[in-house]
Amino acid sequence: MLSLTNTEIQNQAKKVMQNGGQIVEDTLKCVFCAHPNNQNVEEILAKIVLLDKLYATNLRLSRSNLAKFAENIAKIKDIDIRLQKYDDRLVQEISKASQNRKNLFSFATKYCCLHNYLVYGKDDYSIVDSKVKKNFPKYSKQAQKCGKVSVAITRSQMENWQKQRKHKEINNAIEQLLDAYSINMPYRRRMFDWFLWKQ
Repeated sequence: MLSLTNTEIQNQAKKVMQNGGQIVEDTLKCVFCAHPNNQNVEEILAKIVLLDKLYATNLRLSRSNLAKFAENIAKIKDIDIRLQKYDDRLVQEISKASQNRKNLFSFATKYCCLHNYLVYGKDDYSIVDSKVKKNFPKYSKQAQKCGKVSVAITRSQMENWQKQRKHKEINNAIEQLLDAYSINMPYRRRMFDWFLWKQ
């Protein structure tokens, strides 16, 4: 297991960028910044499809369900204002916007995170996916053993939070771990996601 330090996180993030991550990030930035708002269904659909493909979110929605998903996102009240700042209810709303009632929590965290990061230059949302659920608990357990946090977050706890669409709890747990190790670089959530992805 790698050390949780500013230097190690930056090193792993750099490897991700050198391994195709940079062009993926640049492509997403190009599209998200060209279409930053979320009222036009066609623009939302383009972002959904691109994000699904480049971030392997496995939406597995039919064409009609994808269109309906985009329509439902467009109907979310004050979505663009809420994307500029952290609003855990927005993650819940997007994760419930699918026509087939599928829990799209992981996709919703990525959609919110990338808008917040790429469009507004902020770092308020943590991504939650299989890599985070697998690797974050290892570092949380290590931090508890070292006395840096009082309670270790387990994979089971992460999965329960995902099922219940509780992004705030996951976001707070990640923030506490980063604070415990004095991870203070710019865009630390984004960098930490790349670090976990590289594990």
